[in-house]
Amino acid sequence: MKISLSTGSLYHFPLSTVFVLARELGFDGVELVLGPESLVRGPGFVRQLSQRHGVPVLSLHPPIMGLPGWGRESGLPGKIAAWAGEVGVSVASVHVPRAPSLKCHQGQRYLWEVENAAKTLRDQGAQLALENRARFFPNEEAQALDGVDELVAFVSERDLAITWDTAHAASMGIDNLKALIQVLPYLRNVHFSDFRHLPRWLDLPQCHTILKHHQMPGDGHLPLRECLQALSARGYCQFLTLELSPVAIQAWNVNRIKDNLGKSLEFVRSSVA
Repeated sequence: MKISLSTGSLYHFPLSTVFVLARELGFDGVELVLGPESLVRGPGFVRQLSQRHGVPVLSLHPPIMGLPGWGRESGLPGKIAAWAGEVGVSVASVHVPRAPSLKCHQGQRYLWEVENAAKTLRDQGAQLALENRARFFPNEEAQALDGVDELVAFVSERDLAITWDTAHAASMGIDNLKALIQVLPYLRNVHFSDFRHLPRWLDLPQCHTILKHHQMPGDGHLPLRECLQALSARGYCQFLTLELSPVAIQAWNVNRIKDNLGKSLEFVRSSVA
């Protein structure tokens, strides 16, 4: 499998710095999480960075912040497909819909946009991957494609792929090891991170992304070594992206960043060796 670094882990750094770190630490490439710098400077700038530093952009992900024109109700799948063609990635991810059903208005719109974006990407020799969602509130209503069976059926019928996020799955109470084996025929990327429980006074939804989800491998309770070994034993050779919280890797200090990313990379490599 090719091990990638999500630029979202260092969202506050210039993209050039992320490419340098990825090269120095020995990552196979990066996943580009679209952000203000890339959107302002354009896909040509990203291609130049990739060529200059010898670090390929392996996959593409929508912005992780609310940016103008990039909300979920603004034709996001089509925009992602266009960017994927310009940058030259083989896998582009979008999240499953925020809709209680694919039959409601939001669900139908999502379905139309995803099918059109998938066709555009197939024409470019790439694939659209759906990423499983995270839960932040215990009383959230069920959404379309929450279930693993439902997600697998949806992508198999439409020639789509899956990006599996281990922390998101944990927040939904899904068994990662069992689910990864189930989605394996469609799996093109694994967003890899740990998940930990927080004390009640800190267990606030606004803190989950940086303090609860997306923790360094081994800092939570997920069976991540077993997951990696199961994937390796079954011949998984697609992407595995370290998608870690900036707080988890102590991203205010470059030396700590290098140390923590290096440890996470070694965790993966030692698990599949």
